[in-house]
Amino acid sequence: MAVAIITILMLVAIPQYRLYEERVRFSEVILASSLYKNSIETAFHSGKSTTLDDFDGGKLGIPQNNATQVTRHEIIDEATVSNGVINIKSTLSYDGVAITYILTPTINAQKTITWQASGTCTDVGLC
Repeated sequence: MAVAIITILMLVAIPQYRLYEERVRFSEVILASSLYKNSIETAFHSGKSTTLDDFDGGKLGIPQNNATQVTRHEIIDEATVSNGVINIKSTLSYDGVAITYILTPTINAQKTITWQASGTCTDVGLC
């Protein structure tokens, strides 16, 4: 009886622990994206541009695509910004597919930027 209970606990606990472990590792990707996100918000609020089309890596004070401040993290493979959209590809994978984190900005009626997260990270519950 005790063996059955331990087996059931293991079947539930190990997958949950692995998901927790992956979330911890993926939080590095989310944190690294803040370099681009903060730069875009600063450029927008300082009036450097009022359209998202101008917000690309290497322009208006936004770090270059694949900036070493971001890609030096061992789980980040690629980081780009195009038209304000931040796209980070991690070295983590799920079923053979690289896990991505995409932040898409929108300028709302109050003239502030709101962000929508997407990418394969949403499919696996990491973002």
